[in-house]
Amino acid sequence: SRHSGASSAEVILRTSSEWITATVADNGQGFEEGKTRGLGLLGMEERVRELGGSIRVQTSRNAGTRIEIRLPNPNGVQGE
Repeated sequence: SRHSGASSAEVILRTSSEWITATVADNGQGFEEGKTRGLGLLGMEERVRELGGSIRVQTSRNAGTRIEIRLPNPNGVQGE
């Protein structure tokens, strides 16, 4: 909320035998894609890549932000 100005956020964590997926979405101010990414997003991208995963960021001005992180499930344990 410090940077986004969001009044609410949703966090969803899903697992399958192959993947762990975390999604974080907020209703904040968003930002312009294509601009230089801040250190927070760069750090997240780097850590996700090091773990063999992927990250997708969807955002636009005044329309919130949604970040989806997908990581290989090292234990193959499934749940919701």
